[in-house]
Amino acid sequence: LIRKIHMARFVFVLVAMMAFIALASAGIWSSCGSSADLLQVQSVTLDPNPPVKGQNLTVTAAATLSATVTSGQAVVTVLWNNALLLNNTYDICDISGSPLSCPVAAQNFNIQQTIMVPDVIPSGSYTATVNATANGGSPLACLNVDLTF
Repeated sequence: LIRKIHMARFVFVLVAMMAFIALASAGIWSSCGSSADLLQVQSVTLDPNPPVKGQNLTVTAAATLSATVTSGQAVVTVLWNNALLLNNTYDICDISGSPLSCPVAAQNFNIQQTIMVPDVIPSGSYTATVNATANGGSPLACLNVDLTF
């Protein structure tokens, strides 16, 4: 059970980071949002690129948030080889290990986050959807991500 909880937490952090990764890596993402989303990302770098099992992954992103975020949620769905792995809703202001906490003022900012990609993560195809809203339902960001380990 503890391993399952840690894996679910890792998968959520990975999916959140993959959302940033996706914006920089052609071919693994598509937007399900619009130019009206409150969060617009200008640049993303990965180290290493692509991510490697058993190694740290550092993601650095520059983004613009067009309105202060005081609350919100992210609906995260992850499929592994087309089998449902995760389908949860998270409070975006209470994400363990996040470099940001609410309220987040409208601003241009740079963030950097490093996570360990477990070497035990099963090989296969991961498909994720992250649909985030803020401040009672305003679209924050929405991404579809495909990644293979």
